[in-house]
Amino acid sequence: YVIEELDPFMEEQIKAAGVLTVALSPDFSPMEFVDSSKTGQDQYVGFDITLAKYIAENLGVELVIEPMGFDASQTAVYTGAVPMSISGYSWTEDRAQNYELSDYYYAGENETRQALLIKKENADKYTSPEALAGQDVGAQNASLQMQLVTEQLTDANPVSIGDITVGVMELKSGNIEALAVAYGNAEMIVDANPDLAICTWEFDVKAEYSANVIMMQNGVDGLQQLGLALLHHDAEGRDRAAGGRQRHSGPGQGGQPLRWLVQGRRGAGQERERTGADPGLMPIHDSAAGTDAVFAALQ
Repeated sequence: YVIEELDPFMEEQIKAAGVLTVALSPDFSPMEFVDSSKTGQDQYVGFDITLAKYIAENLGVELVIEPMGFDASQTAVYTGAVPMSISGYSWTEDRAQNYELSDYYYAGENETRQALLIKKENADKYTSPEALAGQDVGAQNASLQMQLVTEQLTDANPVSIGDITVGVMELKSGNIEALAVAYGNAEMIVDANPDLAICTWEFDVKAEYSANVIMMQNGVDGLQQLGLALLHHDAEGRDRAAGGRQRHSGPGQGGQPLRWLVQGRRGAGQERERTGADPGLMPIHDSAAGTDAVFAALQ
């Protein structure tokens, strides 16, 4: 795989510094989280970390993860404090207006399904939006989940949560009745907290919200040049860069696994029709134990 056609000005800045700094909120497993058995930069693991490593390696620079809150990560990009944020961002209209966004990369059901965490004891109580009327429902500030809460739980009381870990504690202590999170995140939280459960009712997720994007400062037309092109092995195992989104045969259809799931954005000012994640794209799943193995598969 290759990174190609980097914008000269951006390349000069990044390579002069020798560092690609990426802001993210490491409280969103399996996308980005902390492996407590590691220290320093090595403690940050997950799908998005793997993606950031790959970009930095192909630029020939060091990757530096800047951990911060989810909304702070977005602010850091907006103000130019960091060149990039990769933090499980779904495409939204607001982000498209205020940031330069890559086209989709697909992380499986973690984004295609959005769910509510509730106490296990309330599993039979909260089974519909009507049951949550008048109840406090938490979601991260400036997140897709907060948008879904305000749009689809119109009679609930949205409560802004800065950190998902804090949100889980608020839920367990009874300060909120539900916490909106991505489904893959919910599964991992429930595994670690058996007193919690995933609500049987789920949000209706539009196709354009069902995959992830990389965020850069608005006006910096460097995402395509940064090499965020859809690359994959064809059936013969050859590397190929796609000028546009390419279909890839799915499991059991004889194709090679798709390893790189980001397509370069079009030039500034061009309209894009967003129709959701390409069904031919296969997810890369990651974990604290599997990050290095998945990263090796990208080579």
